[in-house]
Amino acid sequence: MCCAGVICPAPGYCVSGAAAAAACPDGEFSPFDGGRGPQDCRPCFAGLYCMGAPSGGPSGASSGAPSGAFSGGPSRSLPGAPWGPPASALLGAPPGAPGGGRRGAPGGPQRASGGGSQDGGAPKTPVVGPCQAGYYCPEGSSSKGDTSLRAPPGSFAPEGSPWPQFCRPGTYTSAAAAAECLLCPAGFYCDEAGMSLTPVSGAAAPKACRVGMYCPEGSVFHKNCPPGTINAFPNGETLGDCLPCPSGFFCQYEETNGPTGRCKAGYHCATRSTSMAPQEIDSFGNGPCPAGSYCPEGTASPVACPAGTFQPSLRAAEKADCLPCLAGWYCEYEGLTKPTAECSPGYYCEEGQQQQQQQQQQKQQPQQQQQQQQQQQQQQQRVDFIVLKVYFSCRLKNIMV
Repeated sequence: MCCAGVICPAPGYCVSGAAAAAACPDGEFSPFDGGRGPQDCRPCFAGLYCMGAPSGGPSGASSGAPSGAFSGGPSRSLPGAPWGPPASALLGAPPGAPGGGRRGAPGGPQRASGGGSQDGGAPKTPVVGPCQAGYYCPEGSSSKGDTSLRAPPGSFAPEGSPWPQFCRPGTYTSAAAAAECLLCPAGFYCDEAGMSLTPVSGAAAPKACRVGMYCPEGSVFHKNCPPGTINAFPNGETLGDCLPCPSGFFCQYEETNGPTGRCKAGYHCATRSTSMAPQEIDSFGNGPCPAGSYCPEGTASPVACPAGTFQPSLRAAEKADCLPCLAGWYCEYEGLTKPTAECSPGYYCEEGQQQQQQQQQQKQQPQQQQQQQQQQQQQQQRVDFIVLKVYFSCRLKNIMV
């Protein structure tokens, strides 16, 4: 039988005439010392579980107290959560406080011994603590991991959770009862809260990155491959999966899985070209066809005009745009923007002449040239003499006849 001056310990209660404290029912506890009956039992705080504990109150994080619970000297738990009970409500008054003192200390009020039960049976073992990670414990919970209270797919519940929380965008869960969310896998994006690989009603699965895109790990939204690149395959993970636009083509827009078209005649597209007719040479070597060259449609690199021709202008589109070397000049090399030089005295250069050919056919000493001219004149004189001789012979025959 409880005696005067003996305090009934929390979280049990002591009815009049009881020899020991009685335990509150599972899922309840008495939040303060001096409980007088079942009416002083309160539902276990959300985030905790209570299994008939006569010798200790709930411990761990609390997200709120039930209606009517002790509220003096409040202490905060989770940000934005309701006020929880003070430590003194669970542990008794601190030493030196009115009515305080250590349990069993001489001169202070004594606490009744715990361990009794209301029905007079064996004492209940105190089992009180935070809810198991992956599960949530609403107010009045008596189990730390009730299978019916698992965090559903798309949500998570750290230890001591009063309720599950949706995974934020950019994260997901692979199954139920998750203690934390995982980063959205590379090649996918998670643009909604509460996404899961095992979706239930109202929960979506991570979305695959489409062609023309890439999605690093933890992506909330997909990233488009920039202009000048393409990605022909889904589930791209990094910018490196966006391949350079192929040579001879241009890729004008972002988020494409193939080239926009072929490079225009008069221009060359080396790689990563964003225009069919790049007007200036860029860092990737794309630009207008340079002088001395020509560029048909789809040209990756300019084609040099052949020797014996030259091209002084930009944007030549075909070989016919290469101009023949001027008469009296020679064009020795390919890719010339102007003739190499004028023919030297004593030489002649026909239209389209190359110097190498000129040197092989026309280069002779002046004396040799004079002798050759004399020989040609002598031959011509012989021919003329023979012609005259034949002519006069015919006339003479006619006269005699």
